[in-house]
Amino acid sequence: MQSLSSRTQFTLIVIVVMLKAWRERKPEQRIVYAKQALGEKSDYVPALLLMAEEDCNMLVDVSPA
Repeated sequence: MQSLSSRTQFTLIVIVVMLKAWRERKPEQRIVYAKQALGEKSDYVPALLLMAEEDCNMLVDVSPA
């Protein structure tokens, strides 16, 4: 069996976190998961979209500092 590259492992981690976020019903927990994904990859579009949907009034609120 071939081992996964570090990039593939990283991508899978972010995807799993976002799957949890999309399935979660509580907005507060969805935001926690999205922030966790953004901590791994600051420009991860699905996490940015979820944050915009749940927590922000303006796109500037989502943009990484």
